[in-house]
Amino acid sequence: MQPESHISDRTCTESTPTQLRALEARASPMLGNGAGFWSCERRLGRELASFMSQGALDIRRRELSGGHGSIDWRTGIREIGILPARILPPGNRQSRSRPPTGKPRFGPQVGLARAFGGINAGASALRTDFGSSQLGSRWVLHREAGGDDELIKTHMRPRSKPMRLLAPRQQGAKLGCPVFLRHPSTLQSRSAMALLLRHFFPKNPSFGYEALRAAGYANCGGADIAEVIAICSRIKSGDEDGWLREWRQAADRAVANAKTSLTKGNVPGARDAFLRASNYYRTAEFYRREDPFDDDLSKELAGLSTQAFYSAAELMAHATERVSIPYEGTTLAGTLMRPDKSDKPRPTIIVNGGFDSTREELGYAVAAAALDLGFNVLTFDGPGQGETLREQRLYFRADWEKVITPVVDFTVSQPWSDNNKLVILGVSMGGYLVARAAAFEHRAAAIIVNDGVYDFGSAFRNETPAIGKLLIRHGWDGTMNTLIRLYMRWDTGFKWGVLNGKWVFGVGSEVDVLRAVEGYTLEGLVDRITTPMLVLDAPDDHFLKGQPKELFDRLSCEKEFVGLTREEGASAHCHMGSGSRLNQVMFDYLLPRLGLSKSL
Repeated sequence: MQPESHISDRTCTESTPTQLRALEARASPMLGNGAGFWSCERRLGRELASFMSQGALDIRRRELSGGHGSIDWRTGIREIGILPARILPPGNRQSRSRPPTGKPRFGPQVGLARAFGGINAGASALRTDFGSSQLGSRWVLHREAGGDDELIKTHMRPRSKPMRLLAPRQQGAKLGCPVFLRHPSTLQSRSAMALLLRHFFPKNPSFGYEALRAAGYANCGGADIAEVIAICSRIKSGDEDGWLREWRQAADRAVANAKTSLTKGNVPGARDAFLRASNYYRTAEFYRREDPFDDDLSKELAGLSTQAFYSAAELMAHATERVSIPYEGTTLAGTLMRPDKSDKPRPTIIVNGGFDSTREELGYAVAAAALDLGFNVLTFDGPGQGETLREQRLYFRADWEKVITPVVDFTVSQPWSDNNKLVILGVSMGGYLVARAAAFEHRAAAIIVNDGVYDFGSAFRNETPAIGKLLIRHGWDGTMNTLIRLYMRWDTGFKWGVLNGKWVFGVGSEVDVLRAVEGYTLEGLVDRITTPMLVLDAPDDHFLKGQPKELFDRLSCEKEFVGLTREEGASAHCHMGSGSRLNQVMFDYLLPRLGLSKSL
């Protein structure tokens, strides 16, 4: 055995697909029993690094004496695959310093660097040191110029003083979990978002955003801010069972209070309590995505949310009715809200939801302001959404014009619609769906996208490293699925996004979600959009940041761009939590355009 201070280079060799399959088979059981992704075997780690680049990755491992190791990502790295980092097992409290002589210790858990996530081009040197764990080696990588997103050639080379940016412990990481490093600009934007996304749950931005979403409907009677704060105070970060329990208890309480108010003749009180219940039941159900079709609890909560909404609608001054919209031999579930039951032609807004919204949620998000201004509002659950997904198992489709056109056909055939003043509003993923449909459907007087989306697949693609794209391209789905499932253990929002994607796209595996979203782009179609469009932008959107500007710049139709600001508290995805300001901006745009302005 060579002494620890000896520096030796070892270059990985190319692995064949057969070797890859064998490696995958050996790794998967380790993941399943919770022992960590890779064992302590050095050879397994070297095999991994080798097959990940199909022989194009030149890796030299250097044993360094003294101190504990680090992972140093040098300038110019865009995407890095997976490299093994030897660490002590969890709970080991031995000194960080390595033995002066002899072979470094190995534990059953091995850190994964850059398993899934994105480092943008031009990243400066980044380092992570695994907190109290111990690395037996230092890995220093440098990306040579040339090539596309795939790794062309990567060398290991020493660096005396790598810059420390973040340690996984600061990110809430655990031993054996993937390490996700980001470009400094990404971290700065996350810092700007912290005020909103991390207000309710500082360590869980997914919980934080969904709590903000629930609280945001307070402007239309769908929540009480103090109640939301109280609910969140009783939920442990990342505890999905606790999340469901507390939100359901709040919803049940709201229903009971509504019934009490009805016995007292307090109609407004009962109405608002039912609205809160609808919102809270929807929020309680949100993370139930393992098997929604056969999950009795998921179906029950969704049904209670819908029931509470229509109980509230019956107590409102305006008219609300459920409608069925003809669609390819079946119907789409819709909800029509009008200022009254007359058939007087009025301007009508068709509201198109997104990746996880329901038509009832969109109802109290938009309708309150629209009805006051004399608009009709038609919301619907398209394929992949709400009731249409749950009851008919119709999944998302990229050619959304095949969905919007039947909805427009239905609307313009009704006596209550002023067909010269038809508006289509797309929310969240609906920003892509509506823009896509607008390339073929030209009967609307105006379109609003909240927010604009040019390429919906970018939300997933930007989080997939080039090495992951390489695995998918070559059909190594088992390996990629294993990596994705590993990360799902530590990231609530990532887990939900993948599971929800499998459900709404009707696909069977995690990798299939990444493939499905590739078709959701306006590439080659955006020039066909002729309807005037308002493109809204949330500067701190944690899903689709930058997409509104990309869409706006590519549009050739009459267009307007409005970015709501952090100072207004309106910078989160879809401006959640700032509904009043959002509605103000939208109707400031619509009223003059439709000739409905009234000077005071």
